[in-house]
Amino acid sequence: MGGMKGRSFAAIAAAKPAGPVAGASPALPPSAAQAAHGFLTKPQLDSLTRAQVINAFNARFTPKLGLKVPKDNAVAAFLDKSSRPPPVAPTTPKPITKAEYTLVYDSWAGDLTAPSGRCGDAVSYVRSIQAHVRNAGTRQAELIGGRWTSQTSRNFVLTFNGNPSLDEVLRLRSIFTKVFRPHYSIVPSKGYT
Repeated sequence: MGGMKGRSFAAIAAAKPAGPVAGASPALPPSAAQAAHGFLTKPQLDSLTRAQVINAFNARFTPKLGLKVPKDNAVAAFLDKSSRPPPVAPTTPKPITKAEYTLVYDSWAGDLTAPSGRCGDAVSYVRSIQAHVRNAGTRQAELIGGRWTSQTSRNFVLTFNGNPSLDEVLRLRSIFTKVFRPHYSIVPSKGYT
């Protein structure tokens, strides 16, 4: 054990740089257009030595080719990899955004004929509002649905595509009053107390 100092794994690994195949000249530099796409043509690859083709492949693609791969196989692998489109990162779908506004019945009005959940299904009211919006030529807020707050309530929740502002929804007030009568207030469903 006298005087011999042990070397760490990191020191040994650092002493052996992982580089191109020994004794091989470097691969030919690609043209600007080829560098942008990461490929060389078949005649260019055929003009290279086996070691240069392997070095060119290993510099551009993974998994790496072994050092004993025949030149024809290395050229074929290079052409195959370079002909594939680059992988596209998956896109996350855009979340569906919707906004809800409630038509709140003003109970002080005492209008017993105002519609309620007992009066019928919500779809007919939504379709009626959509028809009035189309006839008015208004495209500010797209109504995509609606529902009664309960079966006995006279309050109706309108569901809009996107996130229209309260001002955009209030511009449709005259259309809502054609369907629901004038004794309603329009309020956002969230943040309203």
